Amino acid sequence: MKKHLHNSLRALFLSLAVLLTMPVLAEEVEINGIRYDLDAETKQAAVLAKSSDNYSGEIVIPESVTHESTAYSVTSIKYQAFSGCSGLTSVTIPNSVTIIEEGAFWGCSGLTSVHISDLAAWCNIYFFGYESNPLSYAEHLYMNGEEVKDLVIPNSVNSIRWYAFQGCSGLTSVTIPNSVTRIDDYAFYGCSGLTSVTIPNSVTSIGDYAIDGCCNLTSVHISDIAAWCNIDFESSTSNPLSYAQHLYLNEEEVKDLVIPNSVTSIGDWAFYDCNGLTSVTIPNSVTSIGSWAFVGCDGLTSVTIPNSVTSIGDGAFWACSGLTSVTIPNSVKSIGYYAFYYCSELTDVYCYAENVPSTESNAFEGLDLEYATLHVPAASIDSYKETEPWRGFGTVTPLSNITLTDGEEFENNIEQEVAILTYTRTLSKTNTWNALYVPFEIPMTAEFCQNYDVAYFNDVHCYDNYVGEKENGVLGQDGVIDGMDMEVLKAQEGSVLNANYPYLIRAKNTDALNMNIKVEDATLYSAKETTISCSSVFMKFDVTGIYTTQTAGELKGEYDVYAISGGGWKQALNANQQLKPFRLYLKLTSIDGSPVKATEGAMSRINIRVQGEDTETGIDELKGENGKVKTDIYDLSGRRVQKAQKGIFIQNGKKVIM
Repeated sequence: MKKHLHNSLRALFLSLAVLLTMPVLAEEVEINGIRYDLDAETKQAAVLAKSSDNYSGEIVIPESVTHESTAYSVTSIKYQAFSGCSGLTSVTIPNSVTIIEEGAFWGCSGLTSVHISDLAAWCNIYFFGYESNPLSYAEHLYMNGEEVKDLVIPNSVNSIRWYAFQGCSGLTSVTIPNSVTRIDDYAFYGCSGLTSVTIPNSVTSIGDYAIDGCCNLTSVHISDIAAWCNIDFESSTSNPLSYAQHLYLNEEEVKDLVIPNSVTSIGDWAFYDCNGLTSVTIPNSVTSIGSWAFVGCDGLTSVTIPNSVTSIGDGAFWACSGLTSVTIPNSVKSIGYYAFYYCSELTDVYCYAENVPSTESNAFEGLDLEYATLHVPAASIDSYKETEPWRGFGTVTPLSNITLTDGEEFENNIEQEVAILTYTRTLSKTNTWNALYVPFEIPMTAEFCQNYDVAYFNDVHCYDNYVGEKENGVLGQDGVIDGMDMEVLKAQEGSVLNANYPYLIRAKNTDALNMNIKVEDATLYSAKETTISCSSVFMKFDVTGIYTTQTAGELKGEYDVYAISGGGWKQALNANQQLKPFRLYLKLTSIDGSPVKATEGAMSRINIRVQGEDTETGIDELKGENGKVKTDIYDLSGRRVQKAQKGIFIQNGKKVIM
């Protein structure tokens, strides 16, 4: 027993001896009125609470302190360091501080200002909770003595951390650079003075409550819709639109939202409460619409979901009280909780799914379903009538099919959904451009692109190629337009041709001449004439699509009218010449707005040139005032040549070798 006691005492004394000989690694001292915990090993200092009284007045925390000839960098403010210091009015935080622990400024109700000298350093501080940030009481941030109102985050910052500007009601605007990829929880919580915020394309996530309490926001500014759709919003309190309600793309408010083809899913909360929207166009690239994506967008009156979407998330269109019609394609397999909750004006739902989608029972809650009409495939009517919540619709009716026949006048004043929309047309010959103007969208599928090229107008060119007598020893132009061509770009596979938009189409093979375009789950838009314009230095070209039969005389007035013929634009010399429905016509005006006529120099034919196709020359069958084809020779730059030497030249629109 004594032996064991002796051994225990011996061990205790040895331990005490070791402790007494070890160097002291931490020491608490007070320097210039601020108490610190000094770490001798790391040479770092942490601000501590005072042992007796509280801090008060203006406190300036230095970047470093010196104790017994050793310098220490001030890197942190410890747990409850200034807790309960209601007499504290101002605090200066140095760039060296990277951590402020929980409750460090709890109860500092007298704080009115926080002073810093570097925004990047401030953004890099780890705040451990709401009352670790002195702005929660002070509300006003000063940089180098000047209050920060229009906050511009520096390019060196890659994330805006938790609580970074929470409670800073003095801010009025925030601009975030492309270096930032993440905005953390509570980053701008309670910034009630904010009226606008600019979010860059680089941001991929915004945390919970990041914008909560920013009740005076009126605008959100972005430069890329696709990037916006891909942001991971943690909740409704992450999206500044929940307060601002108005989204601006490159400084123009987004009202008619067009989701880009690069987007595959519309993220949760993406357009939450964006009631500035009046329409949404969703491309075939999108496969899912996230939960709460369009909550409260009460400016929307109709939504057409493309035949690529397979799921509609919970609350996706919650409280879109302006919606009167919704189109759900055959591709949709599931519809989430409250997807169309309280869409109180919804009267028509067009659902093309032959197999009833898996639908939550409350998907249409808040609607007077007994007064609404459900349009579904005829063969599936009984299935819908037997399934919740679809059985609640007062009327269930079969979807319709419509065929548009080329050349027959088309009149339609309302937008309507069509189960199968067919357009028939006979083209003249292969590899020759024809006009295309239809009131529905055409997907550029692989099968379609095997048979047809489609092009849209891009640019125009006018040529003054005259080379005559030398004036002052220089060969010159005579100011008369000798030739014109119109440049077009080919639409790419995977894109979608817009309704009511002027295009050109050509068949690639003889089997494709009898054109039969069939689109399932289509929207037939109201008939309207659309004009697009291109200009050269000489004149303006206006291309217009029509759905009624019109004569050249009715259209032209003082202006010359051109129609597509033989693969190019041909002047309509006869006033009685008819232009068919589903066609295009072209008018020319001078830049000053005065009429242009062929007899004044414009050609009776305007060539169509496809960008990137070397076989096109840009000069095609130039005709004089008598209508006869000219045999003039041009070089490859379009300059007329009086006497061709050896080489490659252009004659009658074709390359020839002399």
